[in-house]
Amino acid sequence: MNETGPIAAGRQSVWWRSRYGFAAFWFLSLLAGWQLLRVVLFFAYKPAALPAVDGALAFLSGFHRDCLVALVLTLPLLAWFWLVPERRVRGPWHRRFFWLGCTLFWFVEGFLLFVEFFFFDEFKSRFNTVAVDYLLYPKEVFVNIWESYHVGVFLLVCLGLGLAWMWLARKLFAGMWERTFCAGARFRHLAGAAALAAGLAFTVQLHGAHVSHDRTVNEIANNGGLAFVAAAWTRHLDYAAFYQTLPRDEAYARTRHLLTEPGAQFVEAGASIRRHIAGDPTHPRLNVVLFLEESLGSEFWGCLGRTHTLTPEMDRLADEEGMLFTNLYACGNRTVRGRSALFVPAPARRFDRQTRPVR
Repeated sequence: MNETGPIAAGRQSVWWRSRYGFAAFWFLSLLAGWQLLRVVLFFAYKPAALPAVDGALAFLSGFHRDCLVALVLTLPLLAWFWLVPERRVRGPWHRRFFWLGCTLFWFVEGFLLFVEFFFFDEFKSRFNTVAVDYLLYPKEVFVNIWESYHVGVFLLVCLGLGLAWMWLARKLFAGMWERTFCAGARFRHLAGAAALAAGLAFTVQLHGAHVSHDRTVNEIANNGGLAFVAAAWTRHLDYAAFYQTLPRDEAYARTRHLLTEPGAQFVEAGASIRRHIAGDPTHPRLNVVLFLEESLGSEFWGCLGRTHTLTPEMDRLADEEGMLFTNLYACGNRTVRGRSALFVPAPARRFDRQTRPVR
């Protein structure tokens, strides 16, 4: 007797039109999105004189790392296929829930691609400990991001991308639920993908890619998700990679040269800036006090234009008892860099009350 109906059609359908063909499409879509981002980053931020071999290695290493993360993000999908019984996968409620979940996933994934691009544009880096800190203290960060970027526009674009992906997937895999798989076959698909992901994990260095002597190229070769996991796990930021440094002896030599002035004598040789400064009995003994305040914008200060001040004591210090500098420039885009700049020794200069240097 010949079989007819959905079961017979499902048995005759090819594997790549089944739910596991859909999983492969899911996997390849992730790879395509990350490779597209890597292409954009490469041509936007690569060094001018980059050797061709370094560029090729960046894409090969990046593809290797992308495969691992794409497999990991495909495992929940395969686990779902294994856990949901065959009698329920063709139900209308399951289908609605499944496609809604897919749309939400690709909406978030598209948004993360945009976020990663702007993060790279700001720090020339994949997600690092700064991104982790952003999630730990979201309120101030997200308010700043909302004011700095057209977040609403990008959210709409990402929603459109998610809906477009779902439409294409439903068109390509309209009959993917019709082919039945026994529990053992479903488990083998899941176990095979998990084993492959575990094998790839042993070939990937968690702390980053190293394909070039240029740090930016190494960051391009990395994967954003993998970089975020490494940052969250280790809480480590390679200082030498992000901050320009000098040899220790040269740094002390420069600093001692800047601190050399009449009446000052170094009390230790070599790696030390301890000095003995002879007092001048004709001048009073004055103290210089620096106030460092994190994330306190000028819009809160009365002396900087606010009608109803929120900082009356600081206003008094600025206007009556101290000096207010209103024409200073930051030397970096992070608090740690600005704080370091305040303590970098500079040649002594006298300032009047109008904050203009006195020659």
